[in-house]
Amino acid sequence: MRLRHLQVQIETSNGPYGIVIPFPNGMTVIRADNSSGKSTCLMAILYGLGLEGMLGPSQQPPFAEVMLESLLDGPQHVSVVESFVRLEIENDQGEFLTAKRFVSRNIDIDASRVRQLVQVVEGGAITHPTGTFPARDYFVRIPSAAQSESGFHHRLAAFVGYQLPNVPGTDQGQVPLYLETLFPFFFVDQLSGWRDLKARMPTHLRIPEMAKRATEFILRLDILGREIQRQTLSQREELLRQQWRNRIVVAQSEIQSKGAALHGFPETPVDRWPPRAATPQMMHTDGNTWRSVESAITNVEQRISQLVEPIPVPSISLSPDQEQVFLLLREAENQLVEVREQAYAIDEKDRMEDLNIRAVDKRLRTLAEELKDYRETKAVLDRGGFAELKTAQGICPTCRQPMKDTLLPQGTPNAPMSLEDNIHYIKDEHDTYEQMRRHALSAAQSRQTLLSQLRRREAELAQTIREQRRTLIAPTGTPSAARIGEQIRLEHELDRLKETSKWYEQLVIDVNAMANEFAAIKKARKELGEDGLSENDKAKVRSLTEIFREQLVLYGFRSFDVEEISLSPVTYRPMRHEFDVGLTSASDAVRLIWAYLLSMLELARRKEFITNHLGIVVFDEPKQQNAQDISLEQLLFRAAASLTHNQQVIVATSEEAVRLSPMLASIECKYLNFPVGGRLIEKLGSVQPEQPANPIEK
Repeated sequence: MRLRHLQVQIETSNGPYGIVIPFPNGMTVIRADNSSGKSTCLMAILYGLGLEGMLGPSQQPPFAEVMLESLLDGPQHVSVVESFVRLEIENDQGEFLTAKRFVSRNIDIDASRVRQLVQVVEGGAITHPTGTFPARDYFVRIPSAAQSESGFHHRLAAFVGYQLPNVPGTDQGQVPLYLETLFPFFFVDQLSGWRDLKARMPTHLRIPEMAKRATEFILRLDILGREIQRQTLSQREELLRQQWRNRIVVAQSEIQSKGAALHGFPETPVDRWPPRAATPQMMHTDGNTWRSVESAITNVEQRISQLVEPIPVPSISLSPDQEQVFLLLREAENQLVEVREQAYAIDEKDRMEDLNIRAVDKRLRTLAEELKDYRETKAVLDRGGFAELKTAQGICPTCRQPMKDTLLPQGTPNAPMSLEDNIHYIKDEHDTYEQMRRHALSAAQSRQTLLSQLRRREAELAQTIREQRRTLIAPTGTPSAARIGEQIRLEHELDRLKETSKWYEQLVIDVNAMANEFAAIKKARKELGEDGLSENDKAKVRSLTEIFREQLVLYGFRSFDVEEISLSPVTYRPMRHEFDVGLTSASDAVRLIWAYLLSMLELARRKEFITNHLGIVVFDEPKQQNAQDISLEQLLFRAAASLTHNQQVIVATSEEAVRLSPMLASIECKYLNFPVGGRLIEKLGSVQPEQPANPIEK
């Protein structure tokens, strides 16, 4: 991205005020006295891009009252009626975009809403004011401005060729690596930008490891892509685990009402189906025995075929002896008693097992707490601290009851278990109880399925008894109601079993698809390879370190030996003796920022590397903390090399012209020298900035 023109315009009660500043390639130096409007103009660049959010969460514009309330014209205060910023930029494809954003506007709309609108012209509207270009309005500084087609930062990212990656957010799943997280590497404001490298990131955006991720993106390190892929795979895996658990839990609940139960279904996803450990299956019960659904279907079909054989339907008139009906009735009544007794027994056992599960849960909580206590004690002891064990306090570490110190024979030598042995023992016991709990819950589910079938069988037997009793008192020649009822029940049972079989087939299809996805996730994670920097990444960081050290020497860094400084392969920040660079002199802290940001700019010039650097750096008052003139001169000399590489460095300074002009005499740059006491924002039509006596420009 290259800045081409900045326009700041203020409509007042005394007419229009403002300034238009052109920005060619190379270095542009704006020199003016303090309180002359330099920072206002540089902040207008940030504001025009909608990126003042990098300074903090405030929605207030980063301007003094000159853009909002009143400006000073000589001794006179002039009221501001309306003000706006226009910024013309160019990308590496030679395309132009002009953004206009109001600071205050004389319309009946809330000021904060006015500032959330950016009017975009797809062309160089300042360079060619009479040109006709497509235009569209976008929103900014509200949610979705980086993702929505109507968001300005979505348009700006596309214009400069950025595909912003999604990274984990603190409060939500994934968020874009917002432009606000990148621009601290391109823009240094006067108020907060020169404190140190770490204080320049907009932490209010709540992105973990923000500076690290932003650096990886700007340097275009391979590790960022791999890390984002890993995070994406982890999120896919977690979602798949939830879907798997939900599918199995729902299936177990549904199938219980069908008189069946799932056996061998894993609680977590597997990478193949059926799994290697066991063959999952669905079992059905009629209240007496468990069998496969296929076997149950065959059994019911055989029973139906026996009932529909081409023989006369039994009737009272064909039964010379009604004893057979009485026998069937007594058998049904006996079966009903047995079913009710079985149901009662299962119900009682369920209540007892529920008490056992509660006891196991209580034991698990106790073991978990003990395991936590032991691990915390070990953590203290491992670090040379002292922690008193509960056994030394006369308390049993397992049941927490008082324990006498004469528990063991006094004359017998005993070697108590070590702390590590206790941790392993409790962990094993905890795992055993967890397994017991899983088995108990599985058995409870099977009992509930069996109980459900027994209740259904109880209802069927009661219906059979009623039908047989009606058969005994029915008129002569009436077909057997019991046999007809049994046939109807069996046909309903057959339909239900076939429906259950189809349901199970769909379940297998679903879990097989999830198993295939889980296998694909494992394969993709394996193909990503190991963590860490690639060889290309390492080469970039080495080159960046070389440029960084070279500039520190050039700028006169003296807090300690420059050779002791390197860039961390983890955070990419300056480190010394494997720790972040600590306290330095205030002026050396400024030199670190100079060197760090310009070294990233210079790395982007190297043909052997591809980066995502925008090719522009803006410094507002770089001579902070009384940095020496020789340091500033070397900075300007180094920054001026941006011209030969079609990059830009913009510097605003209040350095006195008598000191600055000699520094720039042999440097090819754009030098805007405003007269002493002058202001950048003047009534339109007034004299423009003075040029040095012998400017060297392109």
